[in-house]
Amino acid sequence: MKRLMEVVDGEYQTYKSKDGAYIRQHLFNTPELAELVADYSDEDLWNLNRGGHDPYKVFAAYHEAVHHKGQPTVILAKTVKGYDPTFAYELAVIVQHGLERMVTKQEDVFYYVTVMNENYAHPAMLEGEFAGLGDNFA
Repeated sequence: MKRLMEVVDGEYQTYKSKDGAYIRQHLFNTPELAELVADYSDEDLWNLNRGGHDPYKVFAAYHEAVHHKGQPTVILAKTVKGYDPTFAYELAVIVQHGLERMVTKQEDVFYYVTVMNENYAHPAMLEGEFAGLGDNFA
């Protein structure tokens, strides 16, 4: 955990753009850390869900936050940029899909999405893109 906290954002982004051998060499860069992943293949290392992309960790944090009483709770999740929706309409489609599943279909599902707080122009959704999604949403 200490090593992950030492990794600056640019390095963290690079890990997802490189292969498992790179991750082994640069992230697990001490004998103690290398020993932890000695049995992992390079593919296993590349496929690790780190930080805010690990649904089990995010759900555990959410569970703790929901059950914590007496003061506000904030969840900070380190993520790889560009992993989630890029444009506002993509976020709208994900939210609409989630609402359809939760409200209309009464499914017990959990959605998490990361977004940025940057004000920039977004393109309009292309005609026919995501066609049919939300047709049954009342």
